[in-house]
Order: sequence, then C-alpha cells, then structure tokens
Amino acid sequence: MTFHPFAVPGKLMLAGEYAVLQPGGVAVAVAVGQLVQVHPASSAVPQLLAFGQQWPVQSDAPGLAQMAWRAGQEAQRRWGLDPQVAVELRVAGQLDGRKVGLGTSAAVTVAMLRAIAAAHHQTFLDPEIAELARAAHASGQGGGSGYDVTAIAYGGAIGYHRSPDRAEPLPWPAGLAMAALFTGEPAPTADALGRRALLEPYLPQIHRAAAEVLTVWKGAQPQPILAALQQCEQQLELAATAVPGLLTAAVWAVKRHCAAHGLVGRTSGAGGGDCVLAAGSPADVAAAQQAWRAQGGAVVAVLPEQLAAATQAVDGGPAIPPRAGALEF
Repeated sequence: MTFHPFAVPGKLMLAGEYAVLQPGGVAVAVAVGQLVQVHPASSAVPQLLAFGQQWPVQSDAPGLAQMAWRAGQEAQRRWGLDPQVAVELRVAGQLDGRKVGLGTSAAVTVAMLRAIAAAHHQTFLDPEIAELARAAHASGQGGGSGYDVTAIAYGGAIGYHRSPDRAEPLPWPAGLAMAALFTGEPAPTADALGRRALLEPYLPQIHRAAAEVLTVWKGAQPQPILAALQQCEQQLELAATAVPGLLTAAVWAVKRHCAAHGLVGRTSGAGGGDCVLAAGSPADVAAAQQAWRAQGGAVVAVLPEQLAAATQAVDGGPAIPPRAGALEF
C-alpha cells in the first residue's frame, strides 16, 4: 500500500455565509495552499500530527483525529475499503497557536478519504470524495452546509449549490486579486452556527447577494465582481447591527485597512471572523498586504497565486506545523 506523498488545500469563503446553510443556498469559495499533507507511514493505525500533537486515528480519538476516524468509517461503509491503513496526516492551519479559518477539520476529512483511496490504489472522482466528506464532516460537526469540504475536494474556485449539493468549477478572472488578512482573532465555528436563528431575517438578502456574485463571476470582469462582493459585505454589516459579536473590533480594523487602500474588504471564516479578504486590482492588493505586514499583521493567503488544486505533490515539503509567526504554503 505505498503511494507518493500529496497535500490537500484549505478553503476561504468569498460569498454565501449563513445563507448557504439553507436548502437552495449558494456560496462562492476557493481552495488555497497546502493545509494537510498525506504521507505513507509505518504504523498500521493512521496517525495525525497537528499543532505539535500526535493522535492515532481511532473511534475515541479527540478533535481532528475524530474527524479523520469518521471519514474512515464512511470510506468503509460506502467504498468497502479498510480504513486502518499506514498513513500519516500532517496538519497546518494555525498561526502562533491561533486558527486562521482555512477549514482544518474539513481538510482533515478530505485528506483521510484521499489517503485511504491512495493506500488501496483506488481513484475516486472529486464529486464522490466531496459527497462522502460532507457526510463524515456533518456527522462530526453536528451539521453545516458542506461548502468547505466541497471546495477542498474540488480545488480551485467553485460555486456551491446546497440541497441538492453540487459544485461548479469557476475560472479565476484576469485582473482580480485578493489577499486574506488575518484579524488575529479566531472565529469559532460553533459560535457562528449558534447565530443562525438570530440571522434568519437577513438570510434572503445575503442569499441574493451571494447569487449575484456567482452570476457575475462567470462574466470574468473584475469590476462587477468587486461590486457584488461589496454588496455581500454590506448585507453582512446590516445583519451585524442586530447580532452582537457578529463582526468584532478586529474585523472592523482590517476592513478599515482595506478601505484605506481602495479595496473591498470581504469578511471570511466561520461566518464572520478569522480573515478579511482584501479584493481589488493586483497593485492595490499588493500594497495593502505589504502595509498590513509592516504593521505586524499576517497574510494567510494570496490569490490567485495560492489558488490550489485538489491534490498537490509533496517533495519533502515544509515543516508542519509552520514556524511561529508565519503561515506559508
């Protein structure tokens, strides 16, 4: 059961927060970087290395390893493949001990499914990987839309449609750039899901704004896309007036930084939190991220440079977890 090491990406949401949880909801998302590396291992029990800790992937494993175990159960149930394979998952996704909103649990779920398939020399299409990943991730997280595992399973940029769940790959428009600026404050997914009931009155407007992003994205012209992204953010800001804590002071600080550089600031991560996507022309985005770093901020990902395929080759890749003070793909 040998195979070549590979990596799966993380994700960032561009549009569709909260509303994508509803039947008929839509989202636009991208896959970025290398969040989980998959390596052959000597142990017959799959191992997970995350943030300096090591766990066997078993039924009573904690946290991320529990997600990997659930993925293994789905692989056994649906594919008939033994999940006890000699693989090792190496996980990034934190910056100085803080999560940065790239979907670590979703990436672990997808990585484990791909690891089991690779160990058994089986090939499954991205929609098949995404379908199983949605089932495994939802069982471990207690719900969710599934856009995150789907984006990671497909790679690149996608439009995601909820119930029935499907994805459509999207090209990256020429002349459009983005940088994910870390707010410095993780946004817990559980907190985000807990706000859904309060946000109910605002979901139709958020849905319409996300659907508009998906529509104009296909036209591949930056200005209409930026205008639609701005409308998405305005709808989220409107919702924030009624939901305390939806947009924190740290998020607003990054949004002001984006505005000062003539960029759209699009909140991304757990429905409002870990990162703000600075979107605009390549020159303006480059200037904004340089200024952000100069004042001690961190840049999590740069697009389209770090737009990632569903799987990527690993040749003695970077140490995981990344060195303190940097998140590098």
